Amino acid sequence: MTKGDVYSGDKSSLSVPPQGGHAPVRRALYMACLSAVRYNRVLKVFHQRLLDKGKPKKLALIACMHKLLSILNTLPQIRKTMAGKFLFPVTENPCF
Repeated sequence: MTKGDVYSGDKSSLSVPPQGGHAPVRRALYMACLSAVRYNRVLKVFHQRLLDKGKPKKLALIACMHKLLSILNTLPQIRKTMAGKFLFPVTENPCF
């Protein structure tokens, strides 16, 4: 998830939402992030902090999408290091 710069027209400093990558993944991440900024404490505070700084709502949501993706990518490592602290056993299946 990266932002792209627009270099055509008069306003060359405007950034646009990312269009690279897989559209179904972007759509799923967008919908998950909409829910997460309402109910997840970490992302809710992060989103509100960006809005308080004057960032546009779409840009703040894309930043939250990137943060959510980072959190999801670190979950397998966290499960391996904290395996003894969970109430349920860690399975070998990487999806769960």
